[in-house]
Amino acid sequence: ALQGEKGNVFISGHSAIPITYNGNKNYGAIFANLHKLEKGDLIKVSAGGEYTYQVQGFKLVDPKDVSVILPPDGVGRYISLMTCVPPGLNTKRLVVLGKMI
Repeated sequence: ALQGEKGNVFISGHSAIPITYNGNKNYGAIFANLHKLEKGDLIKVSAGGEYTYQVQGFKLVDPKDVSVILPPDGVGRYISLMTCVPPGLNTKRLVVLGKMI
C-alpha cells in the first residue's frame, strides 16, 4: 500500500552495531534504534503528505518469513518497519507494526 491507503506500507532499513552508529544521519543504520520503540509510541512519516501511526506491536521473525508484509486486516491503514536483529547480524528480523491514527 501507499501512505494513506488501506493495507500495509512496508519499510525495511538497516540497523548497526552500537559502536558504528553515532546518530548523525547515518542512513546505513537508519533503524538502529527501532528496538527502542514501545507500544503506543507514534511513528510520523512525511512522504507526499504527513501521516501518523501508533505502534500496535512487535514481531521477531525468521528472514524468510514474508507473512509480515501482509496487513493484519483488510480495512485498516498500517505501517511495518523492519530491520535485522541483533544489530550487525541478519539472523532474525524485528518488525514494528503501526496503525494510522
